[in-house]
Amino acid sequence: MVKSVGIITMHRVPNCGSALQAYALQYVIERMGLQVELIDYIYPNAYHKQVAAKRNKTVRGNMVIRFISKLYSQVNGCFIISLFQPFYKKFYKLSERKYTSQEEIFANPPKYDYYVSGSDQIWNPMYVGQDTSFMLSFVREGKRIAYSSSIAKKEIPTEYCKPYTDCLKKFDAIAVREELSCKLVRKLTGKDVRFVLDPSLLLPAKQWENVIRTADVNVDGRYILVYILGYSFDVYDYAAKVINHLQRNTGMKITVLIYSRANRKKLNEYKAVNKVTPANFLSLIKNAGIVVTDSFHATAMSLNFGRPLYSLIKNKISSDNRVFSLLQSLGAEDRAISRDESLDKLPPLEMDYSQINIRLTTKRTESINYLKLNLEI
Repeated sequence: MVKSVGIITMHRVPNCGSALQAYALQYVIERMGLQVELIDYIYPNAYHKQVAAKRNKTVRGNMVIRFISKLYSQVNGCFIISLFQPFYKKFYKLSERKYTSQEEIFANPPKYDYYVSGSDQIWNPMYVGQDTSFMLSFVREGKRIAYSSSIAKKEIPTEYCKPYTDCLKKFDAIAVREELSCKLVRKLTGKDVRFVLDPSLLLPAKQWENVIRTADVNVDGRYILVYILGYSFDVYDYAAKVINHLQRNTGMKITVLIYSRANRKKLNEYKAVNKVTPANFLSLIKNAGIVVTDSFHATAMSLNFGRPLYSLIKNKISSDNRVFSLLQSLGAEDRAISRDESLDKLPPLEMDYSQINIRLTTKRTESINYLKLNLEI
């Protein structure tokens, strides 16, 4: 009898990276011969919005919190969410039941042989608060596995340490997305914790073609793709300087993939693509002459497609070091550009992908082997 797997992640956040990582993990596990579903646990639900609203009042100026609390007032029930629905319908295999609260999933938990928690920032307390569903606290029977889960913080606030410890100690295997998360989870649990790739990197570039074929965007000629989220730090002024510098030196036109109202307002002098879908996101990255981004998943997919990349970060010791951790693990840390870096010190346009690809292939094999081992393939 075919064994069943349920994945819990933030699969309905209208963000390209969130959608692609969810699909990729589903795809990879299904290819192993298992029956797999994404547990249709809604994030953000009413509780998460309440957490964000409270933090927005108490943590003044925190851009991550402002992003969460504003995102759904901007897009809920309108343009961006509607753009993601065809992707969900075509590529997701969702659980029959939809869960809209922690209470619902605890009362009637889905039943699988294996439960996989991950990927994305599902263990970031700033996002999930005291919701331990993403740590599989609702599971009654079955093997608990974490794959590429992310805390994305330097420290876990004291009030979260006990619930995190209680839940994570029950896992049969834990693998996370950043080295810093490895250290935090080891400290909390005393368990062996592995460092693995984000699911979006488990699929080689060619395996994304079935998604790219559904894209409906085309930019003629060579272009600099700009994809800025702007919620980790105030990046726009520095991004504009980098973009204009690269345009002067290459003659390429600038194309901005618009994600939010802030994008549209602060990058309005450049040509915009407003139809942000996972397929368009992949297609634009694959065909770009250069990618300039502050996004983890745009960085990941640029590396996967072998594109010249400038990944904008606050600094290399920031609490949110997801991008730098990824680049460093693949030997591409020189593509992490701190916002105070002089333009004349930017790395050259051309990137030598020979060693990056070797490291990526090795880590991809290690990551898939971790899944096979713990899913008992």
